[in-house]
Amino acid sequence: MWFRHKSLINQLLDYRNQDLFDFVNKSLSLSVERTTASCYGLYTRGTKAIVYVPYGKPSPSSFAHELLHAELKIRGVNFSTKLSVSERPALIPIFSDALSDHITNVLEHRKMFPKFLSLGYNEDEFLSDSRIAILTKPVVDSLIHGLRHGIDYSADGINSYIGKYLAARSSCFSFFDYSNELQQLRDVEPGLSSVLDGLVDRWDRYDIEKEGDPFYDSYLMISFDFLDEVESWVGSVINQATNSLWSVNTRS
Repeated sequence: MWFRHKSLINQLLDYRNQDLFDFVNKSLSLSVERTTASCYGLYTRGTKAIVYVPYGKPSPSSFAHELLHAELKIRGVNFSTKLSVSERPALIPIFSDALSDHITNVLEHRKMFPKFLSLGYNEDEFLSDSRIAILTKPVVDSLIHGLRHGIDYSADGINSYIGKYLAARSSCFSFFDYSNELQQLRDVEPGLSSVLDGLVDRWDRYDIEKEGDPFYDSYLMISFDFLDEVESWVGSVINQATNSLWSVNTRS
């Protein structure tokens, strides 16, 4: 395939990501575009894929990261909660598009990380903010404080709790151990944390190579069941609250 930014492609390729690039380029209509954004990004739709590269930041490891996202799409893996949430009114105030995208991203990262290392890259090259801790004491305190006031839950608080909990629970970096912080969050909200732990555990068991085989788990079933469980949990906390209809404070 002809590339408009051939010189940029040459800066993004190395011996570690060449085979991956060839696989993605053969499977999709792949292009590379420069962006004023600070981070790399990937856009896919149908058989089209665009990798966005920040000006002045050619990085083979970052390029490999985006190619691994594309590889998952090629293999038929497209985990998302967006479509199902739109059919569940109780979850709409909690699951923003940003949260849905975040959940997809951290779960895909958990599948991508071992292959990234097997290509020969270092783990701190996997993300631009790899060395920034997801959960610190101030963050945990803020999550706990923002989750609810008395027995009334906050939709924004639940959103933040889910996002941070899943990011930490899905983290594969050897230089961070979030065991204590996650346990603090479990102690405060055992029901919701159990649902989130279950999602990550099931995702770990999910075999990408078996996607599409009716005898094995699928990303769609994992997504639907996860939302069913969150919806059930939301129903339980509403029933315990002072307002029997909807005591979760929605976004303004």
